[in-house]
Amino acid sequence: MMIHLDPFVEVPGRPADHDRASAISAISQAEAANDGHDNIFPLYLKDEKPNHTFWFLHLLNLPPPAVQYSLEALAVANPGSPHFETIEECVTENQRRAAAFEVADRYEWPRCDDEEVHQLDELLCECNSADWESAYLDASVVSAVSMRELRLRLLGGVLRFALAQKVGRPAWIAASHPAWCFGLRDRYWTDVDFRVPDVFRALLQLARVTSAPGYLITYIHPVFSPLDEKFTLQFRGICAGEKLRLFRQLRDILMQPRCKALVHAMLHGSADRMSTSVRAITDIRRQITHMMPPVPTVRCRAHTNGVIPAIPEPHFSLYLAWAHLHRGHPMGVTSGTRFSARSPAYTMLRCSPIMSPHGISFSLIGDGAEEF
Repeated sequence: MMIHLDPFVEVPGRPADHDRASAISAISQAEAANDGHDNIFPLYLKDEKPNHTFWFLHLLNLPPPAVQYSLEALAVANPGSPHFETIEECVTENQRRAAAFEVADRYEWPRCDDEEVHQLDELLCECNSADWESAYLDASVVSAVSMRELRLRLLGGVLRFALAQKVGRPAWIAASHPAWCFGLRDRYWTDVDFRVPDVFRALLQLARVTSAPGYLITYIHPVFSPLDEKFTLQFRGICAGEKLRLFRQLRDILMQPRCKALVHAMLHGSADRMSTSVRAITDIRRQITHMMPPVPTVRCRAHTNGVIPAIPEPHFSLYLAWAHLHRGHPMGVTSGTRFSARSPAYTMLRCSPIMSPHGISFSLIGDGAEEF
């Protein structure tokens, strides 16, 4: 199946008062019953077009980028460009991950009912092949070889798309909240209750970002805090048009009286704890790798000799277990764009921007077979 980005129109984020009240009531009832947020956010997002998220499998089904948009080719052709990992380096990294996971004391980790997580050391060994298509985890960031392919395809497609758009100067964006986290001291993990992408989409709709002209493409990236020993999930990506103007004001908009009650129900607190940033794009070809780094980054005040510290064990192996458990969940949120299925008889890409009153959409359609 070929995946392409299709035009669509999103509805304004203006739910009727009774819809907002129903959503708040449903969230409160679920909290009281301690049964998660299942079937709750659809009450708020029901008028929004579906599939405004993407999965790892979607990215693997995107064709490899043309040479002029391949980050691997750009790194080779332009000395001084950010290094892009080689397949050999990824295979070596997989071997290191498998060895570390084999000796990890997983009995002290959060309880998880997914049997495959308990056998992750065996699955990692299967990923040592340089052929990502034959790896069992070919749709998971657990394999460095697979993650390399994910980055080549998503970032290459975003680069081509962004260079073709004329809706104003784009910028790098990021958003996170302290509640969007996981760590070694959590008592329980469950992929069923992983609602962070739905929460972020609902917040964007509530702030009317989704109904504004322009585009937004984000990827969920974990950031490790050595002080808290937790991973915070951060949406980082690219944004342009009226969506960018509203995103700059996202936290202030969500603190307005009309939003306060619903935001509190979604975040279990005020929006003033949200962290957002907007950074100028000075050289998109050099900077785009930071939209989707190959591994979680470390939050620290200063880097020693310019070297970013590595995530210590057992925390990195813990991240691999979490990522494997959630491999079937959305790992990106978009607006003004959409991933859709197409015929498998496509091999070449072309970008087809389409202007509508509600935003720019784009298609990747075939013709035949700095730190944020």
